[in-house]
Amino acid sequence: MHQTTDPTTVSARTPAGPLLSTRFAVPSPARDLVVRDRLLDGVSAGVEGLLTLVSAPAGSGKTVLLAAWLASRAVPGPVLWMTMDDGDERPGVFWAYVIEGLARTGVDLAGAGAPERPDTVARPLLDRLAVRIAARTEPVVLVLDDGDCLVDRTLGGDLGYLLRHCDGRLRVVLATRTDPTLPLHRYRLEGAVTEIRATDLAFTLDETSELLHRSGLDLAAPEVEALVDRTDGWPAGLKFAAMSLAGRADTGLAIREFTGDDGDVAAYLVSEVLDAQPSPLRDVLLRTSVVDQLEPGLLEALTGDPAGGRTLEFMAHGNSFIQPVSGHHGFYRYQPLFREFLRAQLRFERPDLVPGLHGLAADWFARNDRRPEAVGHAAAAGLWSDAARYLVDDLGIDALLTGPTDAPVAALFAALPDDAEGAEVDLVRAALAITAGEVDRCRASLVRVRAALDATRTRPAYACRLSVALIEARLGHRTSDVTAGLEAIDTAEHLLRSVVPPTVAARSAIGALLAGSRGELLLLRGDLGSARTSLAVAVDTADAAGREDLLADALGAGSLVAALSGRLRQATELAERADSIARRSGSTAGAGNTAAARAWIRMEEYALDATRDHAMDVEVAVSPDEPILVGVLALVRARLLRATGDLAGARAALLAVPDASSGAAPPAWLAAWLGAADAALLVADGHPDAAVDAIAELAEPELPEPAVILELARIAQGEVDSARAPVALAALAQDETKPLDTRVTALIVQATRAACLGDPGRARAALERSLRLASPELLRRPFKEASPAVRRMLRTTGHLAAQYPWLDVPPGIGPRSDETARPDPSGAAARVVDLIEPLTRKEQEVLGHLADLLGTDEIASAMFVSVNTVRTHVRSILRKLGAARRNEAIRRAWELGLLPGHAGGTPPDHPTQSDRPKPLDRAVHSKIAR
Repeated sequence: MHQTTDPTTVSARTPAGPLLSTRFAVPSPARDLVVRDRLLDGVSAGVEGLLTLVSAPAGSGKTVLLAAWLASRAVPGPVLWMTMDDGDERPGVFWAYVIEGLARTGVDLAGAGAPERPDTVARPLLDRLAVRIAARTEPVVLVLDDGDCLVDRTLGGDLGYLLRHCDGRLRVVLATRTDPTLPLHRYRLEGAVTEIRATDLAFTLDETSELLHRSGLDLAAPEVEALVDRTDGWPAGLKFAAMSLAGRADTGLAIREFTGDDGDVAAYLVSEVLDAQPSPLRDVLLRTSVVDQLEPGLLEALTGDPAGGRTLEFMAHGNSFIQPVSGHHGFYRYQPLFREFLRAQLRFERPDLVPGLHGLAADWFARNDRRPEAVGHAAAAGLWSDAARYLVDDLGIDALLTGPTDAPVAALFAALPDDAEGAEVDLVRAALAITAGEVDRCRASLVRVRAALDATRTRPAYACRLSVALIEARLGHRTSDVTAGLEAIDTAEHLLRSVVPPTVAARSAIGALLAGSRGELLLLRGDLGSARTSLAVAVDTADAAGREDLLADALGAGSLVAALSGRLRQATELAERADSIARRSGSTAGAGNTAAARAWIRMEEYALDATRDHAMDVEVAVSPDEPILVGVLALVRARLLRATGDLAGARAALLAVPDASSGAAPPAWLAAWLGAADAALLVADGHPDAAVDAIAELAEPELPEPAVILELARIAQGEVDSARAPVALAALAQDETKPLDTRVTALIVQATRAACLGDPGRARAALERSLRLASPELLRRPFKEASPAVRRMLRTTGHLAAQYPWLDVPPGIGPRSDETARPDPSGAAARVVDLIEPLTRKEQEVLGHLADLLGTDEIASAMFVSVNTVRTHVRSILRKLGAARRNEAIRRAWELGLLPGHAGGTPPDHPTQSDRPKPLDRAVHSKIAR
């Protein structure tokens, strides 16, 4: 095996003049060379055969690869490196260089002769050369760099003749931008050729990372991937990109701004690629750049050349940054940077051609039933009526209704002028308006559409009428007009079933949109069961249609409905699916609903830290014109604040929700939930009379949620006479159409009432039923917020904690560490059933002062806080310890080991009181929920 040697100076002459020794110089490997063993090994394997063809566009690293190979790999014999130049397409010049170079590298060519004329070579000369090479015991390697001259049929034929008659002793390594006129098909059949092309030379992600690192850039994996996508791994493009990124703080933005019309990239492509093309091919490149993919018929439409297919094939073989599309015969695409460069060059050289070319493309796509592409090109051409008609006729109006205002299809119509006319144009305006929340503008556009549809009978209007129904369904949701929205959906579904003959994909996508819209409208109405059913249909239909945006929307809404219904496990699964789609596609569809569902789930589980985190996600995603999310967020915030003892803050969170006089007011059922939550806070704060009044002021006080809290307030008022007929709590608990937390709370209130009536058996039975009902979903919150009487039963009925261990909040999802009481080293605190919310450090401090018999003013002075703050802490302590009075709270704290130095036992200064409430003692019962 041989290593390469530098050629000596050659003093011979070609038939056309002196021979230049620099043509035989092997380039030195670049200092920032990224060693790519896969390619080096490929060249080494190639030289075991007759021909190694390295064929790729300019800037692909062909010369760099071969120079690195010669510097790092063993070769099977002496090597001649020849850099080709202008004039070498003349056979006499080419073969003079080959013969002299081989001789100077040690190959014995005595008597072979030399060319006599620059433009021809006699066949006997090639015969003698073949004989001398074939007589060798080891092969000789001929590396031809920039060998594009071998497209010349005569020269390529001569080289092929020599290869065929050297008995395998000549190995050619050819680096070229254009495939040579060698019988490559025959070499492939014989296994005599190794081909390394642009796709092989493209940098992988790992190779790109190393290249950038050598340039002083260390990018995150997503940024490296984005850069490889932008450049297709083109080596020169990556180097230009590295230069562009140097010194930029926001590399993500710099990558997005790096395009084919960048100064260095454009200059390189002009000189090395575009200007190297014959004038007719140059014109074809510019004209066809307006489309993303070239295919049979389209090139002819853009250029008027019937032989367009053969032209594309020729250009692809010429490596003009054109690549065949795998699996589609006759289809080609430009390298992304090159396409951007061509478009910029077209706008610079012939701006007058651009609209017309887009118009030709739009017409061709429309005639070939490719309406989505037709929409884009018609919009680019300024043919707004055509663009809107293509979109509506293809039933593509849903693309404007489901995404953000900057979604791709919406962006196409961003420049829609005010003077564009037509029913389809107004449909587009209406869809864009309702997506942007501009209700009046949407309605005005729909009025014009209906007038146009009523006035014309020239062509079928079913696509327009279906689009109107779709928009009206979204309008009903936006304006909370459930009846109008559902009627529009019924109309659309009728048209879809009986009139419209769309493709299966379009039918599925619209079906998913309608099912999702129906589910959202039913949620607005408060029909959670029916909403859940419709959204399940939307999920299945969107999945079948392959529409991830609709799927994410349906999953997000479905997770929220499931959460509100109390199906926490199902809601979690739907939210996880939605999050998976978001990570995969980068879509934000359904994000607000998913975040709200997660916040609701974690609050119901009483995972306070996680609830805070998800509530912040909701705050980011929610907008004021989404009344359900606004209401859900307020409920979550209020419950979170209640959990930390801030009852006033909890009420403030609820009262901040817009009321009925606002256009963003929550629907009636959600307003009832909010009112019930506010009334529950009033009861917990010792104001049952105010709670009763608050419920009476609700628009629908008879709904289950306020009705249950009303019963709790009456109990707190002392109205527990067994003769009074309470709300049917047991029947409500059995109604599976009602939310789970409402059913569980009804049973807890029933248990509270029984306890106040002095019937512990019935109280325990109702409590155990509530636990069995909540157990499958691990629903903790209603028990954490239960009345002291119920929490006392949970604490004193030993078998419940053992039978329902899930009531204990698992580590990692409970209150923050700074809100948790310090552990008692004596172990006495381990007897505390975790249903009692842990005291904060401040509450522990207040509890200690209470045990020292300090008054409210004295505690405020000792802690340097206001009297009101002390009272708030005291109320929270009483609630958490299930006590009605301060002395009772102190006694219970001693029993539980919460007071330092006194683990267990009853202090003599605080007499024991009976745990059983007196049935008719209104003064005692007014403090039950405190």
